Amino acid sequence: GGGGKSERRRKSKKRKRHRKRSSRDDSEDRERREERRLARVPHGLGLHDYEVDFAYRERGERKRELVKARLCLRCAPLLFASRLRKGGGGSGEGTAPAVAAR
Repeated sequence: GGGGKSERRRKSKKRKRHRKRSSRDDSEDRERREERRLARVPHGLGLHDYEVDFAYRERGERKRELVKARLCLRCAPLLFASRLRKGGGGSGEGTAPAVAAR
C-alpha cells in the first residue's frame, strides 16, 4: 500500500481535542459516580455511628446538642449532602466539626 505513514500522520492530526476540564467538572463527575455506586448498595449495609452537631432555638434561645445517629453506607452521604451544597453551612459557633464519625 502506498503512503501508509503519511495516512497515519494525517489521522493522528485529526484527533479530537477535548476541552480542559475544571476541577468542578471532575468533582461533579466523581459525585455522580459515587451516587450510582451507592445506589447499588443495599440499605443497612456497613452501619457507622456519627455525632451530629444539632443547632435549634427554644423559646428564642439558641441551643446546640450532639445527636448520635447510626447510618448505613447508603444513607450516610445524605447527612453531608446539604452541608456540601450550601458551602459549609452549620451554625458557625465554636471550632468543633459539625459531624464526626465514631
